[in-house]
Amino acid sequence: MKSNVITVITKKEAEILGLNRRILDESPDLVAVVGTDFLFYYVNPSYARVHGLRPFDIKGKHCTDFLGEDIFKDVVRPRLEKCLAGEDVNYQEWYRFPKTDPVYMDVRYMPLTGTQKGVQRIAIILRDITYLRMAEEERLEREKLQTVIELAGTYNHEINNPLCSLGGYVELLKIGESDPKKLELIEKAGQDLRRIADVTKKIGEATSIRKVDYPGGDSILDVSHVNERQEAGMK
Repeated sequence: MKSNVITVITKKEAEILGLNRRILDESPDLVAVVGTDFLFYYVNPSYARVHGLRPFDIKGKHCTDFLGEDIFKDVVRPRLEKCLAGEDVNYQEWYRFPKTDPVYMDVRYMPLTGTQKGVQRIAIILRDITYLRMAEEERLEREKLQTVIELAGTYNHEINNPLCSLGGYVELLKIGESDPKKLELIEKAGQDLRRIADVTKKIGEATSIRKVDYPGGDSILDVSHVNERQEAGMK
């Protein structure tokens, strides 16, 4: 004969349980609890909200009913099974929820044990860390740009030395030359050298670099670009 077990808790324990429930309900993190049967036993309002639903719309449903067979089979179930074996699962991934823009989430699957042996429930916690991801990407981009600027400065120095010598040689070629055709070619060579000198000067003064599209689907650095602070200073 099966007996009913009544668990008696103190008032203090009840207050703690109520406080924990309130924290979960008001948390901006997405929290869900899934059983070994892969049914949702709890979802907080934040979890339901991003899906355009209410908590009771999800509670009691199987993961496949809510997430779809393919996503559950290929993505969710393998992680749940690891968790059922007692393993904490943690990863970061981009998500596109029905009611939000794409967000970068830190996701954790936590095995929950009860009075019985083994894992009884799985807590799933998703935290929006998009701002951290974007900040990291911006930091890496700044580091890349700084490396490019420093490298450009090095090349600029290496180019300028022979460039000055070539400019001097071009001027020497003009001395005593009377052939109009040769003088025209010498002048064109001088113009090209001055153009190169202008580009290297801008590279040496650059504090920001931007890319422009190039025929063939590639992109190149826009060496004609003078950063906004330089432009403001010249006005």
